Amino acid sequence: RSQLFLMHPIGGGVMCYSGLARQLAADQPMFGLQAPGYDDDETPLTSIEELAVRYASAIQQQQPHGPYLLGGWSFGGAVAFATAQRLLARGERMGLVALLDVYPLGDPDGFAPRSDLQLLQLFLDDLAAQSGKRPGELLPDGLPADGAFERLTAEARRSGILPRELTAEQLQRLLAVFRANRTAARAYAAAPLAAPLLLLRAEGSAYARPGLPDGGWHAVARGGWSMQTLPGD
Repeated sequence: RSQLFLMHPIGGGVMCYSGLARQLAADQPMFGLQAPGYDDDETPLTSIEELAVRYASAIQQQQPHGPYLLGGWSFGGAVAFATAQRLLARGERMGLVALLDVYPLGDPDGFAPRSDLQLLQLFLDDLAAQSGKRPGELLPDGLPADGAFERLTAEARRSGILPRELTAEQLQRLLAVFRANRTAARAYAAAPLAAPLLLLRAEGSAYARPGLPDGGWHAVARGGWSMQTLPGD
């Protein structure tokens, strides 16, 4: 049976897929690919194409030949798309590329450079959302820059968004991965992909665009595509 490979979202980790993993059949192997630098001292990569080369090789070490099943949520969908292109270029076959609520194509302003404080707030917003919390409960408006890192991280620990044992050094490393992935997303231009594409869109998606429910991804689908809209955000 083909294995399922899921690419990390913008935060770099893959524990967000743990609930999905529990819903899969017992005989369906699943692997998550974490970002360089997420849990080691490696320098994060700032290009989706570079990530794709690395992940294509990692996937082939686990499963030498296709057909491959790839997927990813948000930023991870774009990484899965690029990784599929890399595997196809190596002569392999794709069984499916699943894009789980992926950001729209041609929308680089959503990843525009931010100040250190703004970036930290976006990073903690992302963690808060995964914890089922509203960012407004954690991040007050008008927070002064002086001492903001310490104040926000202390509040994130108190709220259970960050583990209490997470050190400032580890947090800075995770923030560096988040920053690198935002840079990669801003520069990415998807080329046409000759593989089956499945778009799963959340009803309450933050990426919803009027008149463009699929985010424009159908324009680069050359192997057929389908879309399903599901409850949630």
